[in-house]
Amino acid sequence: MKIILVLLLFSCTKQKNELNEKVLNQTSTPVQHFDPQLRTGLASGLHLSKSLEALYETHPFSPPDKILPNLADGMPKVSADGKTYTIKVKKNVFYHPNKCFNGQRELIAKDFENSFKRVADPKLVSPHFSYWKKHLVGIEKWYDDQKKNTVTDYSIPLEGVKAIDKYTIEFKIKEKNAEFPFLLADVVSSPVPKEAIDYYKNDFSNVIIGTGPFIMKEHIKKNKMLFIANPKFRDKFFPKDANPTYKNYVQEYAGKKLPLISKINVQITNQTQTAWLNFMKGNLDYVNTPRDNMSETFMAKDELTPKMKDLGIKIGANEILTNVYYFGLNTKSDTLKNKLIRQAIGYALDYDKYHKLFFANFAELAHTLTPPNILGNKPKTISPYVKVNIEKAKELLKKAGHENGKGIRPLEIIVKNKTFSRQIGEFFQNELAKINIPSKLVTVSWERLLQRVQNNQFDAFYLAWFVGLPTAFEFFELIYGPNYPDSFNRVGYQNEQFDNLFRKAKAEDNLATKAKLIRKMNDIFIEDLPIIPLVHRSDLFVHQGWLKNYVPTQQYGGLEQYIDIDLDLKRKLLKKMR
Repeated sequence: MKIILVLLLFSCTKQKNELNEKVLNQTSTPVQHFDPQLRTGLASGLHLSKSLEALYETHPFSPPDKILPNLADGMPKVSADGKTYTIKVKKNVFYHPNKCFNGQRELIAKDFENSFKRVADPKLVSPHFSYWKKHLVGIEKWYDDQKKNTVTDYSIPLEGVKAIDKYTIEFKIKEKNAEFPFLLADVVSSPVPKEAIDYYKNDFSNVIIGTGPFIMKEHIKKNKMLFIANPKFRDKFFPKDANPTYKNYVQEYAGKKLPLISKINVQITNQTQTAWLNFMKGNLDYVNTPRDNMSETFMAKDELTPKMKDLGIKIGANEILTNVYYFGLNTKSDTLKNKLIRQAIGYALDYDKYHKLFFANFAELAHTLTPPNILGNKPKTISPYVKVNIEKAKELLKKAGHENGKGIRPLEIIVKNKTFSRQIGEFFQNELAKINIPSKLVTVSWERLLQRVQNNQFDAFYLAWFVGLPTAFEFFELIYGPNYPDSFNRVGYQNEQFDNLFRKAKAEDNLATKAKLIRKMNDIFIEDLPIIPLVHRSDLFVHQGWLKNYVPTQQYGGLEQYIDIDLDLKRKLLKKMR
């Protein structure tokens, strides 16, 4: 009896605290480590961004085409040739208290040198090195030189990233790239103090050394995380501008000091239904609606059911698509190197059926790799493949010398060894069978799948591509020629005209001209079809009515500092839920 009474008192105290303190309740899949330069996966990037900051950040209420200075004290000064960026670093920014420091430690420009040296450290094997070596001058040489050493020497200069003085950092890039500052909005480029590298022996698996609005106080793997507001966070204020979708946020909050909440509780689970049940009890503030709960939640894509409306639940307004789900085709294979066969597959595949079976018609059909709401795809490109045309597919096969599929060996389709992925693989097999192309399905682990596609050991594979910066270039990284074989071009696609347009568009400052170049790239992609784009998924987030300034996204980190909670409304709505 005494134990029950104690538990009841604890429960009442917990509920009382949550109704008198602005605490954000989130859910997340497990996070393996907290090293920003080794970051992989969406979850780790989003959590790191609570505590870590980069030089710039995506504008929270005008994404994705606008960035704001974050640790940078203004926008960069760019050289006449567009290849040197000089950036002032904010003064009087301090790291969270940590035992690696002797007292307060101020942010300095040299800390950014360490970030990119860690990316290039051959002992760490950062997954981001292959990406950054395309951009930064001297990073490959630094890597090669350090590979010869038993211990990496961080005192050796890196030509492409150099602290000019205590508060000035200079970047040198290989080719003019008008979007380079956007790349400096990722936590991969967040600063790393040398004291932390030395104290933790360059291992940040279980510690976050940050300057940001929240401090990680607790992490129990596969269970929970707790972040508290940084009591010494610098003066940072709510922005004064926004796009039309979020203008009401700015009208109420413009100029208010950040962060607006005191804590963030993160419940860790792989079970979407567990998260959903917690949301419906009011224990989570927002969730991405599981596929199995679509019908009870939505009347239509933009309308909730009466039950949800009565509980005060709201739809997250998300106009930015940041992904593409696709089948990759091996353009180096004896069969699929023939674009006529690739085109035949494109015409045979039933996009609408795929959309209905696997996304409950809540995604958007992909006409090309790039989503329809980004520069170069407004108005959206129209692909002929989204409408099934079996006769056209058979005609193309005949033209390729394989009438009725004759002479085509079984194509090996590789998918993850999960039920959902296997079902998609079986769907693809059935679509190929409609034009008599034989195939065999191979299910492998996630790690093995990536290994095989990177090593060109496949005919077709199924993957999704998520980008942090929704630009055409981030999507076209999947087929940019120089990215094969060591980077993201896993299908082996090579087209000199496309690559030249890619480089030209990336260097172009005039947005109208850039858009025209991207449009040409889309046309080339549709003609050659090295990848079959399927859908761009709309993340159908729902959130509690008491949550304010919420921007539904799985891409932009650090948004929690802008969120507020209406405690009066929360008290009222929770009575309906519990």
